[in-house]
Amino acid sequence: MGETNSSSTNNLNPYKDPLFIAVNESAATPLGSILFNGKNFLNWSRSIRIALGAKNKLRFLEGKHPKPSEGPDEIQKWTRCDYMVRSWLLATMKPEIASSLVTMQSTKRLWEEIVERHGQTSAPLLFQLKKDMWELQQGYLSVSEYYCKLKDFWDQISEIEDIPECSCGALAKCSCSIVKKMIERESSTKLMKFLMGLNSDYEQMKTNFLGMDPLMPVNKVYNLVMQVEKQKQITGEISIGSQTSALAANRQGESLGPLMNFNKREYKKMRLEKIERDAKKCQHCGMKGHLREECFKLVGYPDWFKNNPKGKGNTRQAANATRSEEEYSGDNPLEFGNAGGSDESNW
Repeated sequence: MGETNSSSTNNLNPYKDPLFIAVNESAATPLGSILFNGKNFLNWSRSIRIALGAKNKLRFLEGKHPKPSEGPDEIQKWTRCDYMVRSWLLATMKPEIASSLVTMQSTKRLWEEIVERHGQTSAPLLFQLKKDMWELQQGYLSVSEYYCKLKDFWDQISEIEDIPECSCGALAKCSCSIVKKMIERESSTKLMKFLMGLNSDYEQMKTNFLGMDPLMPVNKVYNLVMQVEKQKQITGEISIGSQTSALAANRQGESLGPLMNFNKREYKKMRLEKIERDAKKCQHCGMKGHLREECFKLVGYPDWFKNNPKGKGNTRQAANATRSEEEYSGDNPLEFGNAGGSDESNW
């Protein structure tokens, strides 16, 4: 009678049967949304356990549903289900990792191999996680993005530093609330780190939160900071994600780029022209910067020449070289010789 009721229940809810495979489930279906790359075992393994638990297949992973020893139909059903779980696992790995595990003979053996290769916790991994966590700053991140990164670090560290369970039974008789105090201490440590990494826009809020007794949970503080961030975005006190200013600066640099390039080209052109002038030497007056046919002493002074002797007609007292020396002296901001203290190589 009991077996009949159990069979009837399974027919009404087939997902209670660990060997049941839905029609829409295929071997290529990945488990979860995290792709295993060999370095993210902690997050990937949590995602895998959640997905298999939802499909009632977690017992295959843990080896708690062994292969039946008799009954051809049951053996065939178990084998098909085990193949399916292995396919799901392999579909959630990078191809090069999956190809090295495809020869495993059961889900249990496949999982044990993955744990042996990638799941062994070590001091270097824990050290790197804690180092990255304490160095994390909000910077250009929004409050939500910053908190999510912190939460990921906390979860990975907690996975490695799992609190040991009391096996002697003394903790059950404890009357000093030691477990509660440990939880509160961990919560305050997380709060301190969260406040440390926030940008200077929230200095007053940091002071207010730290002045409370007892301290608020970090999740509650995060919620309040999020509300203030939204208000600051509305009033324009801060940019969304604090990235707008950096983007604007980058765009400003891009807009000034053509102008700077233009100035460089013009400067090089003028330097080249000066070099060409300096290479000239007048055969009449012996000065550099012009040729005989350009010499003012022979062709006359132009009106713009500042040393032009007024009232003396075309008295030729100076040469074009004088103008050249005055226009391109060290006082000229375009001249980058010894007088200017710069060098052409700066361009």
